[in-house]
Amino acid sequence: MSQDELQQIADFIASLPSNALLDRCQTEAQKTEWHNYRKNQLLIAAGWEAEFIRCEGDPIGHALEQQEISKHRHDLLQQRVQLGKYQWELIKVAHPHVAKLHNTIYNFIAKFKVVKRLLPPQQYPFETAFDLFAETLREEVNGSFSWCLEPYYEVPVKKWREATEQLKDNIEQADNNGNYPKLKATEADKLKNKLVWNKLGFSWWGVTLLVCQFVSIRAPLLRQKLINYNHAFTEYCKIGIRAARKVPGFAWKNGEQIPASKAGGVYHNPK
Repeated sequence: MSQDELQQIADFIASLPSNALLDRCQTEAQKTEWHNYRKNQLLIAAGWEAEFIRCEGDPIGHALEQQEISKHRHDLLQQRVQLGKYQWELIKVAHPHVAKLHNTIYNFIAKFKVVKRLLPPQQYPFETAFDLFAETLREEVNGSFSWCLEPYYEVPVKKWREATEQLKDNIEQADNNGNYPKLKATEADKLKNKLVWNKLGFSWWGVTLLVCQFVSIRAPLLRQKLINYNHAFTEYCKIGIRAARKVPGFAWKNGEQIPASKAGGVYHNPK
């Protein structure tokens, strides 16, 4: 990766969540959430620069020493830097295949008569690998932040932790091509329930990984990049699972964060 390319990535990471989303915040809780997200992104960007551009320093470790972040947060951010590297390396190789197979993927998904929110655009919108990479990062950060902008959005942490564990286990069983084993119908239904399937939308990263599953068997370089990404992602999942064990569920309601009851699943307004 060139220095210019590495810096372009760091700058984009630091620009998330988008400033336009801050303009949409109407409550102090939403604004605080945006600034917390931005703080994480700035630390990831600084970690990226230290690791891959300057090759010195540890800004995320420094934030931990200054008690600005928890140990769990430190570990997640450090691994997200590494995961970003493998994600970018995979997308650079996968982009031509995603562009080439876009129409095939569109027709493949459409034949299952899925709801419109799960369909990709009919025209492939990205000219470069960086454009696709940037969109996957934008989807991830802007998408999860935007929960707080919904009139009502439940965040069932326990269910999502269990879903992450199921995904991790499935990816750890990937074959020598980096392809994941097909889930049994009962396992797939279980995963959908935990992910709250009706809230999921279309994802360019999901499409990219789907294409990689098709192509890796005949593309040695892509296969190795996919295997590398899978390994980094499972490590990221392990950290996330540990970090979420004592985190209670909550909901966003009209711009305010509402905790779950101790029994879980019931959200109440502390006011």
